[in-house]
Amino acid sequence: MLTISSGLRTQFETCLRNTAIPQHAHAAYTKWLRYYLDFCQKYHFPHVHRESLPHFLRKLQEKKQTQEQRQQASHAISLYYELLHSRSSHTGVPSPTKDGPPGQAPPEPSHRPGSSPNATHTSSKTRSPGQASPEPSQKTVSSFNKAPISTGASWKAVYTRLANEIQLRHYSPKTLKTYTQWVRHFQTFTRSKDPEWLCSADVKEFLTFLAVTRKVSASTQNQAFNALLFF
Repeated sequence: MLTISSGLRTQFETCLRNTAIPQHAHAAYTKWLRYYLDFCQKYHFPHVHRESLPHFLRKLQEKKQTQEQRQQASHAISLYYELLHSRSSHTGVPSPTKDGPPGQAPPEPSHRPGSSPNATHTSSKTRSPGQASPEPSQKTVSSFNKAPISTGASWKAVYTRLANEIQLRHYSPKTLKTYTQWVRHFQTFTRSKDPEWLCSADVKEFLTFLAVTRKVSASTQNQAFNALLFF
């Protein structure tokens, strides 16, 4: 379980007092913050973004937490967001743009690049999903093989559904092989993030990674786009 830094704990407790949270509830509020930061680190959600809160609350529901507990957790994390907003320049409170979860050592540099508007532009000559696509080049495949996949959610059902859908549409085996390879590359890039929590931002970052870092050709990037569009 993530350990909150003493600086953040002190400022969070001050925030609780300033918002008239009863003293007997402080421990519970601090616990929810710890759980939230641990959740964000485990499932690769940005802890400084409010969009992460619904996913955290859904996980609490899956863990059979009561509605009252989820409401208290939601209030605790909302206070944390307010603390970030009002005191982001203070020591011990993470900056929304550069710091990782509080209390943790800075993360190792990720192989993901920053978003680039030009990286998501694909060629106007797109292939039909049913049309056989050339397989990713050996250079592209080997470059992804060097990227470690961290233990995360299982994607087994994803590949089963992908194969079933392609067979249902009578696409060629070569298309299935190519699309499966790109989905595996995408899985590697997202570090096996739960498929239910994937979003368009993940796809954009992946295409940016291909264009900017791997410097793949437009046709290769377009092939990846078609595979993920079908996925």
